[in-house]
Amino acid sequence: MQSFLTNSDLTTNASILDSKRLFKMVLENKQVLDVIINNKKAWSNHPVTRMWRDYPIALHKYIESCWIECQKRNIAVHSKLFAESNDLIAKLKNQELIWPKWIHRTDIHSSHRSRLLCKGFIDALCVDLKRDLKIKKMNDWLKLHYKKEKNQLKYDDALKIMRDYPLVSPATPNYYDQFRWNDDIRAEYIWPF
Repeated sequence: MQSFLTNSDLTTNASILDSKRLFKMVLENKQVLDVIINNKKAWSNHPVTRMWRDYPIALHKYIESCWIECQKRNIAVHSKLFAESNDLIAKLKNQELIWPKWIHRTDIHSSHRSRLLCKGFIDALCVDLKRDLKIKKMNDWLKLHYKKEKNQLKYDDALKIMRDYPLVSPATPNYYDQFRWNDDIRAEYIWPF
């Protein structure tokens, strides 16, 4: 569960995300919006829910920016998620848009770029591992050998895998390297509370 914010401009932010994570932002943040508006218990204490709790209209704008970018890329064009997000927002009747102060915090943006760099590195490594080691189900292989699923891996885990399997040839590029970010790939998320 995450809302990736590489900068404060939501349109630019959405355009930067790789296609897999872009649609996940629509899906996951619609779920967060549902928790906030309908006072659901699931995910109510998750950091993403906590950071958007007082800003549901702004969260909807975040979802909208990701949805528009999905449409540009022809991703999930028949999905009903954005319509469901609109239905949720309609329940708020006349609540005004308030932007969170943290939306402009560069430390938060840097931490999210760091996590994307790390996730891109791990994605590329997993593609290479699957190819070179003929792995059918990556999560099963990772759980068997490292007791973790792919989404639980950190940068140091990836380095250990590379040391354990030195014959795996790193050929797949990290999607996020194209942006030439200078953020520390080992940095953890910074939350606005």
